[in-house]
Amino acid sequence: MPHLVFSHAWVLGLLWLLWASAVTAAPRTLEGSAAVREDGSLAIDGEVVRLYGVWIPQLDRICTSQQIPTFCGPSPVVVLQQKIRGFLLCREVRRLDDGSIEAYCGQRARRLFDPREDLGAWMIQEGWALARPDAPPEYRALERIAESRELGIWGDKFVRVR
Repeated sequence: MPHLVFSHAWVLGLLWLLWASAVTAAPRTLEGSAAVREDGSLAIDGEVVRLYGVWIPQLDRICTSQQIPTFCGPSPVVVLQQKIRGFLLCREVRRLDDGSIEAYCGQRARRLFDPREDLGAWMIQEGWALARPDAPPEYRALERIAESRELGIWGDKFVRVR
């Protein structure tokens, strides 16, 4: 009979470990007001968040006075700053070695029940960012379309360096 008790304890211990690892491995969701940082990352709730699958090139600096205080940075970063309105919802994909989080981030659509707008996809679609090699295939397709239409950085005869 002691053998049976040991096997039940072992199974319960294994189930507890599986549950604990599932809880700690669950991706985080961050929601809140976002501040765009000079490198194109976002500051949300004390965390540095990078848009998953997106590379924002550091081009010529421009300033905009549409907001107070004036915001300056590389043109794609300024465009992102102007795009963000209200609260963002970010779903973590992974934590990077530098402690920042890579995540899909979206903001509410203009109409109440429309799905959230994917900021990474929007940046690529408008030609202000590039799809990284690990990006979803949709991002790479959006990049090719933006390039063919000469949108954003592609309109400046941007030279791709990877």
